[in-house]
Amino acid sequence: MFHFSKIERSLHHFIVKQARFPGERRRYPVLRVFGSDGVPQVVVPLIELFDNYRDTKSDQWMLLISRGLGLLVDFTIQMGPWVGDMQAQWGDDYLEKVWEKFTTALVEGTVSTGGDNTGLYWLPRSVKSARDLLRAIEHYIDWLDEKGHASAWKSDFVFVNGPANAVSGFRMAYARKVIHDKSLLFHLKGKPTGRRSRAADRLRSLRREKGHLKRFPENYVVSMLFDGFALPNGEFDETAEIIAHILFLGGLRMSEPLHLWVQDVQFASGVPIIALHHPQESLVQGFDGVTRSRAETLKRFFHMESRNAVSGKYWSGWKGILGDLNDAIVHWLPIEGVEDHISSILRHYLLVTRPRIMALRHAAGLPDHPYLFVSTAIDGEEIGAPYTRSSFRAAWKRAVNRLKRKHRDDALKHRKDHGTTPHGARHFYGHYLSQSPIQRELIQQCMHHLDPFSQLVYTEPTPEEVDSVLKTGAPLKSKFDGSVFAALRNQQSRTHWEKRFR
Repeated sequence: MFHFSKIERSLHHFIVKQARFPGERRRYPVLRVFGSDGVPQVVVPLIELFDNYRDTKSDQWMLLISRGLGLLVDFTIQMGPWVGDMQAQWGDDYLEKVWEKFTTALVEGTVSTGGDNTGLYWLPRSVKSARDLLRAIEHYIDWLDEKGHASAWKSDFVFVNGPANAVSGFRMAYARKVIHDKSLLFHLKGKPTGRRSRAADRLRSLRREKGHLKRFPENYVVSMLFDGFALPNGEFDETAEIIAHILFLGGLRMSEPLHLWVQDVQFASGVPIIALHHPQESLVQGFDGVTRSRAETLKRFFHMESRNAVSGKYWSGWKGILGDLNDAIVHWLPIEGVEDHISSILRHYLLVTRPRIMALRHAAGLPDHPYLFVSTAIDGEEIGAPYTRSSFRAAWKRAVNRLKRKHRDDALKHRKDHGTTPHGARHFYGHYLSQSPIQRELIQQCMHHLDPFSQLVYTEPTPEEVDSVLKTGAPLKSKFDGSVFAALRNQQSRTHWEKRFR
């Protein structure tokens, strides 16, 4: 039996979270469009697209495509009665005008003081939200063209008199994007027309509507790492704290540590070595000595699916990274004392904390699993279960609020544009590397970017730093080295860690 959940209903379509096959745990946001007979039809090529990107794209990315296409379906059908008038008024340019109206409706909404003659009753959206929806539609159209699913649409599209249908909207978008080579985002203010190279897209994407992207404030990094994850009972949220260390000092995305297995952490001459692996396709040796993919190993020995292939709280996305089919090694910031410190906290977690938690899990009759980071149940999760994104986000937010109270800084808020979300740690890591004499090619390796342009948004200086360099002529230099070195070497800090490791 198929499992349905989280239905979004609109005029001529609805979106439902549904497994592709009965019994499958991963559920996609499936778009179903009402036909002329009132029977909902599944947009099958869209499910094929989702299945193709199931390992690299998030549920939110998929949902955005379904929503964008659903809105296009609603708009096209509701505009059907005016097609004849538009053709008579605008002639050969009427399709351009239809698309312009669609773009305008996304941004400004369709409701006016006189009501809504379209019947859509859309509320206004931000330009960013409209842009995201249009880009999502472009992803689908480009994929249709690439896979040859739209070979019957190679001839130009013309609205015919009579009721429009879902295919009318898809064909209109296809004609505009593929046949006429025009961007679907053209009518958003300030956006160029036509196709652009991937490199140009990446460079232009550095411009953000809300200004400069933020990284975690340097002056609070040490406090975040050493004090942020303290609990009211005097203990520490050790799991969240170690992940925070890995994000700040190893530059990982928040989702990546959640895919680590115990065996992915090794020590060579005292240096901690963490290897990132593709959660499904990378090979691993099972208990029987046979080498299989991680996905096969999880199913055979643990009756589990990879975390990027499930829905719900245990899901964790995976963005393609350099070397993830072999060993993508985590590179620590080149600061004296960092490797020794990371080695100490990882050893304690591996040898003391995790075994103690998993013993409680086994005593409760719960099954084993290979994931490194596990729940302590302080977050309400099952004891010893794979650590979840929601648990870490909650712990991180508590840590930021704790710093706000400790330092009496009302400006320290948990917000993306303040750099205080978990991704702000990755921005901190990338910016630190950009201030050292490291070539950009090596920074790309450290951050595991497939695209060399991806690092630019992380290494971009702030306006204040640019102004400082222009005034003094001095190169950028981080103040973080001294503070973290002092914290790691400080006797009080050493005592602090020794007490916790007894």
